[in-house]
Amino acid sequence: IHHAPTPRGGGVAVFLSAAGCIALAELLAGYAARPPGVPPGGAAALPAMAFAPWDAAAAGTGWSGGAAAISAGTAACFLLGLTDDARPLGPWTKLALQIAISAAAVLWGGLALPLPPGLEALSMPAAVLWLLLIANAFNLLDNMDGLCAGVAAIAAMFLSLAAADAGAHRAALAAACACGALAGFLVHNFHPARVFLGDAGSLSAGFFLAASAAVISKDCAAAHGAGAAPGGAAGAGWHIAAAAPLFAFAIPIFDTVSVMLIRLREGRPLLKGDTSHVSHRMEASGFGRRETVLALYLAALLAGLPAILLPHGSIPAWSLLLFPAAALAAVAVAAAGRGHGRTGGKSGPGAADLTGGESGPGGAGPGAAGGKSGPAGTGPGATGGKSGTDDGGTSGLAGGMSGPVTAKPDGDAPAACS
Repeated sequence: IHHAPTPRGGGVAVFLSAAGCIALAELLAGYAARPPGVPPGGAAALPAMAFAPWDAAAAGTGWSGGAAAISAGTAACFLLGLTDDARPLGPWTKLALQIAISAAAVLWGGLALPLPPGLEALSMPAAVLWLLLIANAFNLLDNMDGLCAGVAAIAAMFLSLAAADAGAHRAALAAACACGALAGFLVHNFHPARVFLGDAGSLSAGFFLAASAAVISKDCAAAHGAGAAPGGAAGAGWHIAAAAPLFAFAIPIFDTVSVMLIRLREGRPLLKGDTSHVSHRMEASGFGRRETVLALYLAALLAGLPAILLPHGSIPAWSLLLFPAAALAAVAVAAAGRGHGRTGGKSGPGAADLTGGESGPGGAGPGAAGGKSGPAGTGPGATGGKSGTDDGGTSGLAGGMSGPVTAKPDGDAPAACS
C-alpha cells in the first residue's frame, strides 16, 4: 500500500516504447528485404514491411500469424486498460470487450494454438481462451510493486530465445523489444514504486505475450518437432516442442488458478478482488515485499527453462519438468502460511489489513499505518483511489483520522477478474 499519490500511467510508457522499437525494427527489416532493383531509400521498400505476414516458412525470419492482428489486438487491450484506469469499468463489461478483441485477432490474423491431430478444429477457439487467460493472468499478477512487469519481462525473454532458436528472427526481435521496455520500466516500478503499470500496461503486455507465444509455438513445432515439417531437424515430439514456449507463463497461470480455487473453496465471488494472491500470501507469511517479488522472479526463471530446452529433445522431458515443478512447489510452500494482517492490526469485516491500521466497519479499506479510517464507503480518496476491497486494498482519504492514502491500484478488479 502506498501512502503518497502515485501515478499509474506506466503502461503508456511501456506500450509506446515497445511499439516504437518494434515498428523501427520492422521498418529496417522491410528496407533490408526490399525487392531487387528498388534503390536504397525508395518508397517502394515501405510496403514490404507494413504488417507483412510474419511467416517462419518464408526464409525462416518471422512469425506464423499476422503482425497486423497482433498489433491491433495489443493496441485495443491498451486502450481498454487505459479507459479502465481513468474510469473503472465493470468486470463483465471488460470481459465482454476482451472476448471481442481476442476473437477478432484470432479470426483476422489466423492465430491458433497447435493442437494434436484430430483436434485441429478447436485450435482457434483454444487460441481465444488462451489470449483471455494470459491477458487476465498478468492483470491479476499486477498486485505488488514490480511483480507483473518483472515476470512479463522474463516471459518475453524466454519467448525471444525460443523464437530465435526456431529461426523466427523477427518474432524474436519483437519479443526482445517488449522485454527491454518492461525491464526498463522496472527501474521506476520496483519497490517502492514511483509509477504503477496500470491495466493499460498489464493487459496489453499479457495480450501481446500470449499472441506471440501462440505463433512461436507453431514455429518451435515446425523447427524441432520430429517429423513435424519436411526437413525438420530431429528433436522433441511435435506436441512437446509446441508446448515448450507456454512454460514462460507458469507463474501467472499458477497465481490465477490458485486464486480462483481459493475463492471457490471459501465461497467468495470469483470476480471480486481480495488478498488471496500468491504474493499477498507470501507477504503474510513473513516475506518482505522485495523478497516476495525477487523470489517470484527466480521461480519464473526456473519454471521457464523448458521453453528453450524442451524442443531440442537432447535432455529427457521429465527431467526438465522438474524445474517448473520445483519452482511452483517452493512458491506454494512459501505462500502456505496465509494470514490476514501482517502486524496484527484489526481489520473490518470486509477487508484485509496489511498495514497494521484499523479499518472501519464493513471494510472501508486500510488506513494509514497505525491510523483509523472512517466509516465504510466514504467514497474515493483524494487521489482518485477506488473504495472497496481490491487486490492491494483501494481506499483513499477515508474520512476518519487517517491522512491521504493512495492505495496501490495494481491488480484492480480484473480485466476479467481480480
